[in-house]
Amino acid sequence: MEMKLWRFYFWLSIAITAYAVWHVIVMPALMDIIGLTVSGFALVGLYGFCFNRKIGARNLWKVVFLTYLFEDVIYCLIRMHARSAYIGLSLLVIVYGMTFLLNLPSYIAMYLYAFKRNDIWGEKVSPK
Repeated sequence: MEMKLWRFYFWLSIAITAYAVWHVIVMPALMDIIGLTVSGFALVGLYGFCFNRKIGARNLWKVVFLTYLFEDVIYCLIRMHARSAYIGLSLLVIVYGMTFLLNLPSYIAMYLYAFKRNDIWGEKVSPK
């Protein structure tokens, strides 16, 4: 059951990413292109996690996880600052807070994929 929920989240993320690609094509902006690129890498990692696939090297996914978190925080801060004069800081905090909650499963999956899922990477856990 748990993996079915993760896979549902993966396909939901695919749909959201497809919309983001369309948005970048219609209104290209450097911040959005960078965000979409980093999110694309995270989506590949989410696929690896959801479908138990070893993709690339584990250290790569550690870097992708940290980059993904850092990029999302910076993206939100820059966008919040740029748009707060137009629609108000309170509404932006709500919108970006909801965005964080929507991305939270992705952060968790990326963390687990990069740091905890020894079964995917074929590593044995040493007894303590």
